[in-house]
Amino acid sequence: MKILLLDAGNGKLLNARLIPAVLKDMRTITDGWHFNWRKQFQLPNSRAFKIVADGYPERIEGLMIFQILNKEEPYMAYLESAPHNRGKNKELDYVAGCLIAKACQLSTMEGKGHFQGYLSFRCMDEEVIRVYHHKYGAYRVDKTYMFIDPATGNELVERYLLREEN
Repeated sequence: MKILLLDAGNGKLLNARLIPAVLKDMRTITDGWHFNWRKQFQLPNSRAFKIVADGYPERIEGLMIFQILNKEEPYMAYLESAPHNRGKNKELDYVAGCLIAKACQLSTMEGKGHFQGYLSFRCMDEEVIRVYHHKYGAYRVDKTYMFIDPATGNELVERYLLREEN
């Protein structure tokens, strides 16, 4: 899937692709990543996705693992922007937004019953919880459990996956 990322240095949109990730991609995941992505590939009923910018196919800009729990509940098990795409000095923006939007899109396509279109996930970091709420419209249910409702998910899909270069 073609997407656009924002070059944080010059404010220009950059072509990229959001595509399935495979275990051999994880050999490029080294210093600065928070999760053990090799280990996370073992999750049942899950699929991994990565973002690569055009011109840099070996450099992963972000990763996400989408899972279906109990054969019906869409769940974003893991999400991480590459170390060079985090914080005040990030190189590229929209990485997390594109990955979250992809998970929301999958929740609509693969969720079952009353879970269809809802995306649930857990977050342990208070600062990141605030970002999920303010930037992506996620609701907090308890200390770590959050979800994105179908309407908000559709807005994220339009904002991050259906963006057109102006």
